[in-house]
Amino acid sequence: MKEKIEIKDYANQIIQALPRGILLNTNADKFNSMVIGWGHLGILWGKPTFHVYVRQGRYTKTQLDKTGEFTISVPMEGIDPTINRVCGSKSGYNIDKVKEAGLELVR
Repeated sequence: MKEKIEIKDYANQIIQALPRGILLNTNADKFNSMVIGWGHLGILWGKPTFHVYVRQGRYTKTQLDKTGEFTISVPMEGIDPTINRVCGSKSGYNIDKVKEAGLELVR
């Protein structure tokens, strides 16, 4: 389900979910999602920001370089084990994570 939220209302929940794993999503050549347990949530020039760190050589890095954009998905109950297994250990270079993990994309 997609809904517009105020980040400040959910900041504590996002920070608590981060060590359990959230999804960093990119969409250049194809949609790709990567499980991350790190990042910085904050405010920069009055706007909410989320900073991520992605190692060179990752498919996600290639995607980020092409688009300069990403989204994060924060599962409030924890990541589904199938999604965690696929998006946390397999490369988007080699597989279609949407199909393999059974993800439902929402525009």
